Amino acid sequence: MLTLKSAASPTTVVATRTPGAQLMPAISEMRPGVRYEPADVTPAVSFEVPVAGWKTYPPPPFTVADLVDIGKNIRVESNEADVTVSVLRVTDVWTKYLVPDPVQPLEAQYVVPAPDDLLGWFRSNPYLRLSEPSATMVAGLPATTFTAEVPPLPPEADGTCNGARCTILFSLESTAGYTAQVEGETSRYWLIDGGPERFVVVMGVDSGVDPSQRDALLREGEAVVASIQIR
Repeated sequence: MLTLKSAASPTTVVATRTPGAQLMPAISEMRPGVRYEPADVTPAVSFEVPVAGWKTYPPPPFTVADLVDIGKNIRVESNEADVTVSVLRVTDVWTKYLVPDPVQPLEAQYVVPAPDDLLGWFRSNPYLRLSEPSATMVAGLPATTFTAEVPPLPPEADGTCNGARCTILFSLESTAGYTAQVEGETSRYWLIDGGPERFVVVMGVDSGVDPSQRDALLREGEAVVASIQIR
């Protein structure tokens, strides 16, 4: 299947690598039941959304070929997604967990290749509180899943994550890019063993969401995770 990469480049054609998939739209709502594949993420990752309202958000100001983010917003007053699902191809991790922005000057000192034992690396972060992990499958591959909570952080966390208090986790291919988890939030992780490639899926619901809506959003996020294919 061939689709246009973007309206800004009408002469550029990109072939999706997942049979039946469509190229994921930029900053746009996705249609339920349609399989979407980001153009730049390698290996190819695709997924479906179960209901309307899920969308892509503005990309960061640097090339991202190892991370895809989608989300859904249900609160009119919120500018951030209320539920998100992210798929990350893992290469590097941070060894210093409270890193002030900008991160680039510290990357050479505190970023190392991801260890074989990613669960052990999560457990080594003193600013995360993990649930008991369990074995599961994602994209037909063995995975380990657990939740991670960020309890109140120490004063030195001020200034991390562009002003938000957070613990920093994975480093992206771009020196400006990283993933993190914000103080007070609980996210579910799936550590996927893809042989030579390793992936982490993260699902989170914003702490400001009404508890009566939280379970429904979690179920939607879990449906997205269950639909993931990696080729």
